[in-house]
Amino acid sequence: MANPNPTPRKPGEGEPWRPSIYLPREVGEAIRAATEGMSTQERSRALGRWLMLGWETERQFEQVMKKQ
Repeated sequence: MANPNPTPRKPGEGEPWRPSIYLPREVGEAIRAATEGMSTQERSRALGRWLMLGWETERQFEQVMKKQ
């Protein structure tokens, strides 16, 4: 959930506020277990692949459901 009260900033002051994504504890634990021993770069690539795989799976599921 994003911070409902972000710190106000003046134009040109620092980076714009971006919401954070909070995952359930179980998800964080699963990610840590699955990426244990990986370098930061390997972990980043793996998480990107898993994210795209999940997105593609959801997209295909929605297409199948529309046909029914």
